[in-house]
Amino acid sequence: MLDARQSPNPRGSIWMLPGGCAIAFVSSLCGIGGGLFTVPLLHFGFRVPLRYAVATSLVLVAASTSMATLTEALQADSSLNLPLILSLICGALAGTQVGYRVSNALDTQLLRKVFVVVLFGVGLRILLPQLSHPETAAPSGSSALDITSYAYGLVVGLAGGFLSPILGIGGGLVFVPALLLGLPILEFEGARACSMAVSMVTAIRSLILYSRERCVLLQAAFWLGSGAAVGAGLAVLLFHQMAGVRAAAQPLLGLILWFVASRFALDAWRNRSKYR
Repeated sequence: MLDARQSPNPRGSIWMLPGGCAIAFVSSLCGIGGGLFTVPLLHFGFRVPLRYAVATSLVLVAASTSMATLTEALQADSSLNLPLILSLICGALAGTQVGYRVSNALDTQLLRKVFVVVLFGVGLRILLPQLSHPETAAPSGSSALDITSYAYGLVVGLAGGFLSPILGIGGGLVFVPALLLGLPILEFEGARACSMAVSMVTAIRSLILYSRERCVLLQAAFWLGSGAAVGAGLAVLLFHQMAGVRAAAQPLLGLILWFVASRFALDAWRNRSKYR
């Protein structure tokens, strides 16, 4: 069996191109990076050692979030909010450092169980918008945000960055639900756009670190990244131009949150005897 510190060189397949495109399309609609799907695809589907799978998946995440953010910025009705994005980035970068340092000292299994409950609850609220009291939300727009909103963004960034290295999740799984529920004035469009912009910065930063370890499989990364750029750009364009796509994005995020919660719950069940 191949050790994670060896230098595997599986042949990147052209079939990774449509795979990367599909993953980025779905992820960009929801405001998440796509590593949630890419890592299992590489690790279980192509038998890539986990550390190399994570590093290579970051190419897809960086490509999809970069293209999604660029395409969003070029839209006449762009939902990007630069001050809020900067607050999220500052919090996320600091939170990642803290999370990485304390990851070995925390009871990860307990944290995962709490996270499962939170994800199921948040997923339910997203799937049933009436539970979020949408009648209290003001019209979307950056001008309505104040210093309290940016402080909240800093806290959300800290939380997302902190949990990312501990639970192995992308920041978007925290950013989008937290912004959507905590700052309803953004609406789903704003939460999704800001999450993608923050995830772009964190993904590129993480990719640089992994590149120094030579963990990125270049051929696979090329096909995945190329497909991701196409899929992400297409997703943002359709999101702005087709009401049906826009309406499906939020329920899709709720289903993804339930999927992640189910995966964590299954992992906890399989490993229960180990921690008795």
